[in-house]
Amino acid sequence: MKVVKKIDITEMGIYFIIIISTIRLSVPLITIIRYQLATGSKGLVTIKGRVIFPEYKQGNIFIAAWDTPFRKTRNIIGKARISHPGPYVLSVPVTFKKVYIVGFNDVNNNRVYERDEAVCYYGYPGSKKAIDTTSGHVEKIDLRMFSLR
Repeated sequence: MKVVKKIDITEMGIYFIIIISTIRLSVPLITIIRYQLATGSKGLVTIKGRVIFPEYKQGNIFIAAWDTPFRKTRNIIGKARISHPGPYVLSVPVTFKKVYIVGFNDVNNNRVYERDEAVCYYGYPGSKKAIDTTSGHVEKIDLRMFSLR
């Protein structure tokens, strides 16, 4: 079996490998294999930004990517933890074309959101906004923490 050509058809790292091999009857068999790479991670898109929280005092900040904004049907598809406000990076599967980012300041470090802890979501102020990942990696998705109290 011999790899003849590797073709990168997009900047997102989608490759086709063309393999030519022969079977017992000396008939060439061409196999095309498609695989996807995204900056060193198989099938992942990164979302980068900053958490802004001037009133920060203590505790980790947990950030999650959801597949839907609806509480009852959402699934976490990516998550990150940072020790204080600043830069964050999330990785989500490329199969999700729209992503919703939320987070909270875990003041008591129990890893569970409680009503007295500050929150953030992409789109604040206003309603949650979807992040379009169809073009690949996304940057400058800043999140501003606020208190619900």
